Amino acid sequence: MEKDYKILLGKILGEVYELQGEYCKESEGTIYGLKNGFEFVLDEVIKSDYKITNEDYNNFVKILDEIYYNKENLENFKGYYCIEEKMQKVNIDREKANYLFTYFKKNGGFYELIVKLDSNDSPSELRTFE
Repeated sequence: MEKDYKILLGKILGEVYELQGEYCKESEGTIYGLKNGFEFVLDEVIKSDYKITNEDYNNFVKILDEIYYNKENLENFKGYYCIEEKMQKVNIDREKANYLFTYFKKNGGFYELIVKLDSNDSPSELRTFE
């Protein structure tokens, strides 16, 4: 992130945290550091550790496309355990899968496939998505 954008984002975030008052999880020092462009505070709070990368997204979609756009594959799909090994091969663990399935459910994507996840062939955390 360019330095100017990072500083601006820090100031905005600091203001938002300050507005939260007693409900804010950040300390007054952190808020002050954000609002005043302290680089080490910005780096700590505004991390660029993405939970889901573009590569994760693309790999996930590729796996689901193979099922979703093939009528026979979709009919035979029983649950997450059917694709877990493929997901692991592309470094998508259950947590990432949960985020991605939730994203697609909220956007109406892969609906027929996501409905089938609510079965004994899926772990409990990958059956419903809110």
